[in-house]
Amino acid sequence: MTLSDIERKVLRIIGNYSAMKPRPPSIDEICVKTGRSREDVMSVLEVLAREEYIEWRRSEPDNIEVNYIVGTKGAVTLAKKIDNLFASMRFVLPEQRELYLSMKEDDKLVSMPILEQDEMESFQYVLRDAAREDYSVTVSWWRPVKGNLGTTCTMWGVVKWIDQNGRRIKLVTDEDNQWISMDHITAVKAD
Repeated sequence: MTLSDIERKVLRIIGNYSAMKPRPPSIDEICVKTGRSREDVMSVLEVLAREEYIEWRRSEPDNIEVNYIVGTKGAVTLAKKIDNLFASMRFVLPEQRELYLSMKEDDKLVSMPILEQDEMESFQYVLRDAAREDYSVTVSWWRPVKGNLGTTCTMWGVVKWIDQNGRRIKLVTDEDNQWISMDHITAVKAD
């Protein structure tokens, strides 16, 4: 979610204030700096809390806890785990937060596993047998996401079709069906 101007302003005020003092600003201090009413500021704090930029409850209005900060080297950490919050830190803007989360997702990506020829032949044997005998198998395969990095997916079902020309299989469950490239299969287990 993109923050409005006032939400971004309050976030910056809290970050700058926390960087200079050993405590977050009070609601009244935020009101003075923004020129907004107490109720307006509390509404903005609710949005920031909902989006997890801060931890805050209306029942304890002056208790604001920062969730994300950027250090002087650009490293992003969870602020509530740090004792010395005010030592030259500032907040992560929404765009920076999205980029950071995207980079964390990229860290989960893996390259395609390299399999031995005999492993691939045993997978093909089990798949062919499962298709003939109509029994279920659990298939794991590598799915490309970014270039030569991807994720490993797993699905349980019955092999309904083996496309020899396209080198793919059709795995069917009660709710779904999936065409899987035989070249990307990393494991097959007969159930």
